[in-house]
Amino acid sequence: MQRRIALRRKLQILKNLTKSKSEKKSSIIKDTSIYIHKLQLRVEAITEECQHLINHIHEVKVESVGGGYLVVRVRCKKGEQMLASILEMFEELNVNVVEASITCKNLFGMEVIGT
Repeated sequence: MQRRIALRRKLQILKNLTKSKSEKKSSIIKDTSIYIHKLQLRVEAITEECQHLINHIHEVKVESVGGGYLVVRVRCKKGEQMLASILEMFEELNVNVVEASITCKNLFGMEVIGT
């Protein structure tokens, strides 16, 4: 009896997660499989999109400074479009850049205060 209750609970969680309209177990499992496949495709697309940054980044540090503010420090190899690529990533992550300082000696460095 407990196994059935646990199974029903897990199926309900899957149904809610995948926004499945079906009540049948097989359909919920099929919808879950499709949902997982879409997530995998999304991860692959994001990885491809970010590969340029991934190959060039040396260090990323994120620190909460209170009041809902974050300090993000990024150090990476110099390269074309690095500033634009990093700012685009902040935008995609919904980080609102309040202040930024940039250095460009041996490595490209950027410190951002954002919310």
